[in-house]
Amino acid sequence: MIQNNNQRRILLIYPNAGQDVLGINVGLPLALVYIGTALKNAGYGVTILDQRVQKTFDSLLAKEIAAGPVYVGISSMTGYQINYGLHIAHRIRQLNSDIPIVWGGVHPTIHPEATIRHPLVDYVVINEGEETAVELADALVSHGDLHSVRGIAFKEGDQAVINPERPQMDLDNLPRLDYSLLDLEDYFTLGHISRLNQLQMVTSRGCPFRCDYCYLTMPQLRGYRWWSAERVYNEVKYLSETYGVKSIFFYDDYFFGNRRRVEELIGMLEEKPLGVQFEVSCRIDFLARESDEFLARMARAGFTELLIGVESGSDRILKLIKKDFNCEQIIRANRKMAKAGITSKLSWLAGFPTETAEDFFQTVDLMLQMQNENPLCSLTPLGIYTPYPGTELYERCKDEYGMKFPETLEGWAEYQWQKNNNFFLNARELRLLTKLSVASRYFDVKLFERFGQKRFRSILMLVYYLYGSLIRFRVRKRFFGLMPEVTLLNMLQDYYINSTHKKFLASRESRLAIAASPPSA
Repeated sequence: MIQNNNQRRILLIYPNAGQDVLGINVGLPLALVYIGTALKNAGYGVTILDQRVQKTFDSLLAKEIAAGPVYVGISSMTGYQINYGLHIAHRIRQLNSDIPIVWGGVHPTIHPEATIRHPLVDYVVINEGEETAVELADALVSHGDLHSVRGIAFKEGDQAVINPERPQMDLDNLPRLDYSLLDLEDYFTLGHISRLNQLQMVTSRGCPFRCDYCYLTMPQLRGYRWWSAERVYNEVKYLSETYGVKSIFFYDDYFFGNRRRVEELIGMLEEKPLGVQFEVSCRIDFLARESDEFLARMARAGFTELLIGVESGSDRILKLIKKDFNCEQIIRANRKMAKAGITSKLSWLAGFPTETAEDFFQTVDLMLQMQNENPLCSLTPLGIYTPYPGTELYERCKDEYGMKFPETLEGWAEYQWQKNNNFFLNARELRLLTKLSVASRYFDVKLFERFGQKRFRSILMLVYYLYGSLIRFRVRKRFFGLMPEVTLLNMLQDYYINSTHKKFLASRESRLAIAASPPSA
């Protein structure tokens, strides 16, 4: 939705991220809503364009550029979203070369100097953007001193200037998000487990842990901050009463970083239930050390869908990547969740430096054990590790294994886990890991039961039971030397993703047409 203010307008853009499927993984562009809310409260007119959901994005972009915004902000993560962002920035230059283009998000925060040197970038917002976006807009409108705006990078002639960092914010001081900046109907997703329509919320920032493959270990991103339990309760209550939300996905990097806050929130939900379920990430060690009684309270309060990054079934690899838990804790936590009635979705990752075929098989063995011991447990397919910038393991891959990484923004635009498998694995191990990744899609029958479209349901279930039996035989016998069906299975997955996206797109257009039609007499 456009907030009209012809003198002081700001355009914020969320580019495509790759494999965007409406209703499945296209959630609220929360970073832009936070920034848009701050700008609107400061007196600016704000428009958010989301390339993932708007079929007429190009015409909407041209219309907004013609209105002459103070600047255009583009959000970007490492990978394909940079590529889409560069195409958008190029189009903005064609439409009006005088409008400043500001880049923000995870990748510009990690690589501000390389980002600001690109000709399609005029300013970079580093780290949190709410206060920075307002101060930058004020400086551009008043022709003020850019050196005084903390948390930005900009150009002075041929030189890149990176200003001092901005102190981290007290999250409880943030205003409630202005959801009128978006059409919320575009952003309801299906719960991974409950299948309820849900919206997304962030209640904390940062993570207190030290996983070696995670960018949150960067010094400028360290620290854990959170909304108070009262603030979380009130925000959930607002979404429930205002928009009829029955399920919320907490997008926090780690929701359970302050146990006292969690217990206080559970107490509030027990005293005044809201009838809302929560999908939220959690850690194995948190669950392993909590009592059965506390986990049962969590479940009754609505914390019934946990997303857990287990990653590996090899204690050696878990220690290598600094997960700070072990396989015994994984097994214990899984059994506790089964007893408490908490459903879970466990994610897995393999292909780390020094990892061997035996480590791979220890992981797939543990995946199947989790499912056998807990009928409420769901599994993601086995992901393939790719080093990402800003992580300790990325630096090790450069220093110890001689891996080469992009040096330009265009180079990072093509850097994606689907394309960048690790050459520190030998060819035999890489082939095996690729086959195990495909095979693991057939470990969990619930994946087929939940996501299969009705017209394909019987065929999909037949494929699962026939091929799933073969896969389990392969795992038991360690027989993956011949697997010609991999190419066909990948084609079928791509077809399913595309058809699912089209189905939700058609459903959205139908809702819009109904909403636009005149009421009957």
